[in-house]
Amino acid sequence: SSDTDNPSVNIDFGKKLLKKVSLSTNICDPSLSFDIGYKNDATDLDINVRTDFSKQAIESINISASYDSLLNKKLLIGGSVELDQVEQTQNYDIGVQYEINDRVSVGILALDQLKKFDVGVSFDKFRGNDKNKLFGKLSVGTNDKDQADINYSLGMRRTLTSNSNIDFMVSNNDTVNVVYNIDPKEESKMALSGFIAADLSFSNDAQSRAKLRYGVNIE
Repeated sequence: SSDTDNPSVNIDFGKKLLKKVSLSTNICDPSLSFDIGYKNDATDLDINVRTDFSKQAIESINISASYDSLLNKKLLIGGSVELDQVEQTQNYDIGVQYEINDRVSVGILALDQLKKFDVGVSFDKFRGNDKNKLFGKLSVGTNDKDQADINYSLGMRRTLTSNSNIDFMVSNNDTVNVVYNIDPKEESKMALSGFIAADLSFSNDAQSRAKLRYGVNIE
């Protein structure tokens, strides 16, 4: 994957061991992280530990959990807690998502100890087309100067094949994101998944205006 400054490698081997438990590790110089997840029909629990192998020290511990069997499985609640050992700080996030009907769902996420709020909405089968999904997000918080900081974005996902789709998103900070995803369904038995993305920021100078990201997963 190229989402970070240094290329990263992720190894996931939990699915082959236990049906409800996932185990993975990620290497991105100089960080090495370990992830343990548990998932059943209603509960999702994840523990992530990130270390700096050059210093042989733990950088952070993140614990997240969610439950989605409320109100006839229309309501999902979740949260996460992060302990930063480097900065000696703690942080937590809380979120809820509600499915209004089989096409529309809304969600609210409180971030950074309730200092920032994200409100999102998604519409499946946009304009009556099964291949189109419309989504948007409004973010409200404060910047470093304690001034109000409001951002919003709008995007669309277009299903191309049973195993691939493309996302297109624009935001108010002069950025455009295009992501091509290979996301095979379990019954397809494809061993390859991943993405390639182009990020355009028109507020940056010409040399740093475009950024290419990619990720590949082979089972």
